[in-house]
Amino acid sequence: LPSSPTRRSSDLSKDGVVVLSHDATLKRCFGKPDKIIDCDWEYLSTLRTIGENPQPMPRLLDLLKYLASPGLEELWVLLDIKVRASATPVVPLAADLGTRPDKEV
Repeated sequence: LPSSPTRRSSDLSKDGVVVLSHDATLKRCFGKPDKIIDCDWEYLSTLRTIGENPQPMPRLLDLLKYLASPGLEELWVLLDIKVRASATPVVPLAADLGTRPDKEV
């Protein structure tokens, strides 16, 4: 298991779902010009990354559920919350999910 943190960036969808994305837009990873804050989770969940081995955009909830899996007790993550208007509500939502990873959003 890694002794250093895994770094993940977060952002917020239009309907308040905390997603893990380094960019504020979908352009670089998903090939779409939209801003994450302008898209709801229903749409974001259908997207796949461009290039080999397409992957969906994960939610913070997905990461927390994974981290709660047996055998991952020593793994930790540094959550990078962007300082922009759309990130303001991320902090309380992330804190709520962190204390209740079984909560559905």
